[in-house]
Amino acid sequence: MASTSQRFTLPDKFMLQLSARYNSPTQSLIYQQGSSSNVSLSINRKIFHDQGTFRIGVSDIFKTQRNDVTVNFGNLQYIQHNTWDSQRISAELTWRFGNNKIKQTAYRDRANSDEKGR
Repeated sequence: MASTSQRFTLPDKFMLQLSARYNSPTQSLIYQQGSSSNVSLSINRKIFHDQGTFRIGVSDIFKTQRNDVTVNFGNLQYIQHNTWDSQRISAELTWRFGNNKIKQTAYRDRANSDEKGR
């Protein structure tokens, strides 16, 4: 299995995110499972003085997410091919409430940091 997710910062407070996943063919006892993959893309933009974020995304762009199972064991011959509606378009609005001028808490030492110095 391999997966990656990359973010690209674009001008005008836009951000592009590309995600990809690949599962290679596998065999478990008598079951042989085929490969599957998924590529998704989204773009978002900060709005209203960075208080909100608007995002539009597309999942499984190439419609390659599927499940193929084959069994070839003696007299048992079985083939299963599943696909589903994995392609979708989504829109999301995120809003941050509260005061943005409050500073983040300072770095805190953990209890084990004392142990490291001994």
